[in-house]
Amino acid sequence: MATIPNNSRTFEIEEMYVTKTYRSKGVGQKLFRTLKKFVREKAEYLTLSTATKNYQRVLHFYIEELGMTFWYARLFKKIHQ
Repeated sequence: MATIPNNSRTFEIEEMYVTKTYRSKGVGQKLFRTLKKFVREKAEYLTLSTATKNYQRVLHFYIEELGMTFWYARLFKKIHQ
């Protein structure tokens, strides 16, 4: 299991997304590269949280295209009508 070592300097992005009109045009990759350059001297790790119904596409983007490591999942289910 991949974990971040204790006492590591971490920069956390609560949510990052590109509006539908600009998806699949390299905008997300450019945004991430720019953010990485900004954070590089301030932190050892960059963490990101996102919420979506299309988790397969999101995981592909962050893991396969940006080289991030999957850390954990948070799931939910409505139990009352």
